[in-house]
Amino acid sequence: LEVNRIRDALEAAEKASRIDNQNAEVFLLLGNARQELGMAKPSIKAYERYLKLAPSGRYATEVKQVIKGMKDGL
Repeated sequence: LEVNRIRDALEAAEKASRIDNQNAEVFLLLGNARQELGMAKPSIKAYERYLKLAPSGRYATEVKQVIKGMKDGL
């Protein structure tokens, strides 16, 4: 994501989520990549999975705000 290779990041995150579906950081990355590609509903789903796995994680507050903003835009 940091070098603007969004599709590569998405592919890697999808693969990682299949390998380890308990890793919160994977779902954060998956949500970010999907959001960058304009995939609102799948992005929200990934972010919600992040919050389920890490309800008080480092990015939880920010992710909650992002989800709210995205849902308001749907």
